[in-house]
Amino acid sequence: LTQWQLEEFNRSVQTYKECGEEAIQPIIQQLTSKRSEVPDSALGIKEQGIKVLQALLEADRAMQDELNTMGATQLMLQTLANDNPDSTFDAALGLGINLLAGGNIKVQQTIFSQLSSGVNGGALAKLSQRLTHEWRAIRQYYDELKQTRWYMEAMNIPSDEVGPNTQLDMHMGIRVLKFIQLLCEGHYSEMQNFLRYQPGSRSQVNIVMELVNAMLLLERTLTPLTIQTACQLIATIIELLQGPCPPNQLFLI
Repeated sequence: LTQWQLEEFNRSVQTYKECGEEAIQPIIQQLTSKRSEVPDSALGIKEQGIKVLQALLEADRAMQDELNTMGATQLMLQTLANDNPDSTFDAALGLGINLLAGGNIKVQQTIFSQLSSGVNGGALAKLSQRLTHEWRAIRQYYDELKQTRWYMEAMNIPSDEVGPNTQLDMHMGIRVLKFIQLLCEGHYSEMQNFLRYQPGSRSQVNIVMELVNAMLLLERTLTPLTIQTACQLIATIIELLQGPCPPNQLFLI
């Protein structure tokens, strides 16, 4: 944010916090309303509104239940499920992570209810698609890295003078993994199983398989740039198995 945007943003956060529900509820309702769809030039309005809610939670985690009751969780899932720019998708992930921080069971139950009933069910598919995109980027980066190393050795070029053309930014992948981890925090068995299999759904999304494939990929392509991703991946897989969760454990084996 530019300086004036940052000042306005901070002022908005303070206003919402002081006014409470009467200031926040209309914003959430407007952002979740289908009539609130805006042209591409105005997408920043929704993104900034989501960031305000995220900032409120960062300032006071005790607002998790209150914002969940007011519809912030529904807004987050709706944004993840729809086609949005990466920055808006990332803002929704940030809101979700802050709503779930500490393993908030009420937020987890709201998310499970929405996903299992088919409301904003597309959010799960979008998370899976995002992970697939991130693993593809890692594979491309690693292939270019191997090719670059071969070229440097063949041409006797110092290793610090040439690098892959592909830039690897794992910020979004790590955030998706963290969000999935928090969905199951505290051994929430219903969500653990739901992420592997969605009963009654024709379009299945197997997040556990997605994570297993990622683990196999990172085991073969580990670089300094992917270590943080690998660590978060392991933490997420552990959360999907703890409790224990026998079906996920058997699937992993």
